[in-house]
Amino acid sequence: MNTSKSIWKQYKVILPMMSKHYIAYLIGALTLLVTISAQMINPQFIKRGVDQIYQGDFSYIELMQTSLLVVGVALFIFVSRFTWRNFIIRSANRVAAELRDKLFEHILTLDKNFYNTYKVGDVMARVNQDVDFVKLSLGWGFTLFIDAIFSGVFVVGILIWQYPGSYVWMTPMFMMGGILLMLGPWVRKRFRIIQKSYSRICSESQEIFSGIRVIKSFSLENYMHSHFQHAIQGYMDNNLKLVRIWGMMTPLGTFIIGCTTLIVLLLAGQGIIEGSLTPGDISAIFIYISLLTFPVMNANMTINLLQKGAASLDRINEILDKQSEIKEDENPIKIINKGDISIRNLSFAYNKNDSAKDKEQILVLNDISLDVPIGKNIGILGKVGSGKTTLVNLLVRAINTPEKSIFIDGVDINRFDLDTLRINVILVNQLPFLFSDTIINNLKFGVDDASEEQIRNVSLTSAIAQDLPMFPNAMETRIGEKGTALSGGQKQRLALARGLLVNPKILILDDSFSSLDSRTEKSILSRLLNHRKYKTNIIISHKIATLEKCDEIIVLEHGKLSQKGSHEELISQKGLYQYIYSLQQDSPL
Repeated sequence: MNTSKSIWKQYKVILPMMSKHYIAYLIGALTLLVTISAQMINPQFIKRGVDQIYQGDFSYIELMQTSLLVVGVALFIFVSRFTWRNFIIRSANRVAAELRDKLFEHILTLDKNFYNTYKVGDVMARVNQDVDFVKLSLGWGFTLFIDAIFSGVFVVGILIWQYPGSYVWMTPMFMMGGILLMLGPWVRKRFRIIQKSYSRICSESQEIFSGIRVIKSFSLENYMHSHFQHAIQGYMDNNLKLVRIWGMMTPLGTFIIGCTTLIVLLLAGQGIIEGSLTPGDISAIFIYISLLTFPVMNANMTINLLQKGAASLDRINEILDKQSEIKEDENPIKIINKGDISIRNLSFAYNKNDSAKDKEQILVLNDISLDVPIGKNIGILGKVGSGKTTLVNLLVRAINTPEKSIFIDGVDINRFDLDTLRINVILVNQLPFLFSDTIINNLKFGVDDASEEQIRNVSLTSAIAQDLPMFPNAMETRIGEKGTALSGGQKQRLALARGLLVNPKILILDDSFSSLDSRTEKSILSRLLNHRKYKTNIIISHKIATLEKCDEIIVLEHGKLSQKGSHEELISQKGLYQYIYSLQQDSPL
């Protein structure tokens, strides 16, 4: 009972999707029932024909009529079978497409915690293979289930109605069905383990291919191949455990069918001897038994498909049940007028681990207060782990921002519509992500209607324009997966141009010049500050030369704001800024 409830719980999630296609499913199911009913008629015609021949008092016209009825019913079954397959299988594909779309859309709404927990390969396995198994269960699994139920009911009903003692003949088949039902929970559990193994293969391969340059640079191809073989071996071993059981089912089914045939021959043969049965009866009985054999044998596949679908839905529902910690206000504000930033007593801590039981936290930012008026250039300096990246991630709500701690135009940023916030506050990271597309498509990402003049301006500002002549197709050059055709500096400049094209009210550069030489960086920074003269810019860097043109610079140490002022003010004060400045003066970067 608990098992059936568990299966129902999984499939209940997709009932709203199936309900959109209920007419197609209903037509398919009704046509399937008509097909099953038609299959029950032909044995009666065959019975009549055999008895006509056996008794000898028949005309060829009567026999031809019976034969044509058999052929006519077979033709009708052919047409109706095509019809139900067309309606049910197509509907299953549509539901699967909608489920895949819903899953993908939901994944896009989740925050960084989800992506830190689930590997890309695992997520891809759920979006692709798990949805495919759901599709099979909604198509062939649904069909075989109806076929098994109604074929069994019709055949058993007809045989018991016409031959009251026939339930004895079918006892072995009932036993077979019971065995298969008992194996159902084990199959779902085993298949979930198999899917986890498959997810591991996807994750391993994705990481290996993404890190192929590092692997080759360390000559670790053989090691990674051996590592991947372990994942394959685990997947194969888990599959074989399932195959061993199901491999026994088909021979067992054949044996049970043989036992059933033997019982029918003994008991039905006795009926002919006694005169209670005719040769036509024997022919009809064997045909009905064969019709019952098909759903019993297919119960193997039916349970397999339904349990695989349930296990896959369980994995899909696990993702759909995840909710982003970043919530929007019930009545979000959809406009940012100026872009003044005010930070008040901001403290932030990460959980030490993902365990719900472990509440220990690591304090990253401690009582930060700062005002950033519109049009100001703010620099941030700090050692690794001082909280710089956490601070800017809070500004764009990449992580959940504490309430009443960060304000834009005097409004708590938690009240802004997320799309509004993120289109007005653009973060350009040190390690930018580029799509496997052309330079121009990466540049225009999110701003499809950008004019040629706008593209030219940001290309010149970011200095990506100076590299275009060396590319074979200029802006139309494809840059490979994650921009592998570009150097580190070219990636950063292209990402900078992409951020500038959005023309946000607040632009945040998180060490975005780290791969550039000092001369190029100085040139870009000068043009950038001029290009965004009346807009707010926040620049994070470990280079004093990058920060010295900022209107105000803050220094973070161990999550606290330890210093604040202009470049001239800070180099005259004892502290981290002066110390780093002196080091870089002695050894310029």
